[in-house]
Amino acid sequence: MARGRSFREAVVSARPSPAPEVPALAPSPPSLPPGAALPLSLALLLCFLRSPGNGQGTPSRPRPPGHALMPPLSPAGGGGIRIIGVKVPKVLLVGAEGDLECKWETESDQMYSIKWYQDAHEFYRYTATSADPIQIFDPPTLDVDRSGSWEGRVRIANVTLAAGGSFHCEVSADAPTFHTASDFAEIKVVDPPDGDPLIKGVQAQYLPEDWVDLTCSSGRSTPAPALSFTINDQPVPLGWLEPQINTLEADGLTSSSLRLRFSLLPQLLQNGSARVACLAVIPDVYKGVSRDVLSTSPRYQASVLEGSAAPGSRADLTCVCVASLVSLAVASSCL
Repeated sequence: MARGRSFREAVVSARPSPAPEVPALAPSPPSLPPGAALPLSLALLLCFLRSPGNGQGTPSRPRPPGHALMPPLSPAGGGGIRIIGVKVPKVLLVGAEGDLECKWETESDQMYSIKWYQDAHEFYRYTATSADPIQIFDPPTLDVDRSGSWEGRVRIANVTLAAGGSFHCEVSADAPTFHTASDFAEIKVVDPPDGDPLIKGVQAQYLPEDWVDLTCSSGRSTPAPALSFTINDQPVPLGWLEPQINTLEADGLTSSSLRLRFSLLPQLLQNGSARVACLAVIPDVYKGVSRDVLSTSPRYQASVLEGSAAPGSRADLTCVCVASLVSLAVASSCL
């Protein structure tokens, strides 16, 4: 019996164990053949899911604060009011005066106010319905001439260097639209040098092929002038010049200098000398010039106050002749 049980157990153990049950897979949707179009309803659904703001596809870009509430001002303005021109002086000297002019057009709107700004500072306002329509907010950079100002035209005076920059005109309409238009123009304020430039380093006499070393200096200004040299009214080669040096002074102005170094070649001499000039230029505002002579002849100076004359000159020969005649007259009287 034991032997029989062992044989049956052996047979049972030799049988293969049943395979584990595998869950049935859901049937996959039928694939479309190449080139087939999606049904319209499915295409619309996919477009909806991928559109921005629906949690699918590319997220929508956040709007900056005030994006819908604060549209940027434009020269054309809004609705029935717009600016057609802002006219200001391009350049003003320190202490000078000039006129600012703002022109606008209205259709159905009525102009309520005109404001002028230098950068972000309001300095003038005209309110059409006010008993005293002109208001002036004194800026530290300029004065406003009330007698020369009306509506969009403003006269400024005593401008300082700090008055340079952007000048904005803003025109606003009355109720119910309150449309606003804005435009601007630039003013450059210049403080030129007080006088002509100076040439330093000229010697009393040169020999041909001597080394010449000159410096042209310009007084304090803003902006710095462009310095240049000429010899016999012709520009000098750039290789003879060192870079211009501009030095900022304690008062905020700039002093300038330009160095010229060259050999006094014989071809530069005209009747034994060469004429040199230094020019200082700020376009449309200032032009100064200084001149000197590089001579190969000795320089003699006659002093009328001291009664002296250069040896060999006409005045010197006249003195000798007069002295001789006086001597002869004295000798004759003694005989």
